[in-house]
Amino acid sequence: FAADLPLEVFGVTGFTVEIVDVRGRRVGNVLPYFDQFHAGGLPAGTYYVRTTNGQSLGYADELYQDVACDGCPPQSGTPIRVIEGEITTGIELRLERAGGIKGTVADATSAAPLENVEVHAYTLAGRRAASALSDPAGAWEIRGLPSGDYFLATSNTRLYEDVVYGAGPCAPCDVTRGTRVIVSPGAPNAPIQIRLSQGGGVSGTIRDASGVGLPGVPV
Repeated sequence: FAADLPLEVFGVTGFTVEIVDVRGRRVGNVLPYFDQFHAGGLPAGTYYVRTTNGQSLGYADELYQDVACDGCPPQSGTPIRVIEGEITTGIELRLERAGGIKGTVADATSAAPLENVEVHAYTLAGRRAASALSDPAGAWEIRGLPSGDYFLATSNTRLYEDVVYGAGPCAPCDVTRGTRVIVSPGAPNAPIQIRLSQGGGVSGTIRDASGVGLPGVPV
């Protein structure tokens, strides 16, 4: 036997709904029929459901139930229990119109733009909501955010010190120390300027007592 999982995305069309099992593996995508979604033939078990292309349609993607996220673990959503031979009903995805945050990232001394720096937006609870990567001009834009307040932080592999926006360098980073950035759909923010200072790094070797190198040892 198989189970059915009817889904609804209220008031919008054109979305793809992804179904994920407890191990985080995608077991299927559901294509829309107006605003109704239906996934049949699922083995009995526990699943998680999320939209995956909301940003392209001007909405914030949602992980069921009411969790706005971009790339967050599907297991952080509400589990849906599917029982063999039965239809699990009442699965509703209510998507919000999305806003965004944009800006630039540059060297704090020379003001030269910095490429390939990740800028992350975090909710007030400290959960990462979405991210963007800076381009050759240092420009970045985080899209698909529901209305609310966010913190920003960077991560990079270019030997620059990462920062929490409004709080300065950090390692590790407590993003809730930063300055809140307000997102309101239809009301774009002024560009956020992030400046990073050069840091340093360490390198070396790991060997056993006889002097033989040891690969794969985490440091």
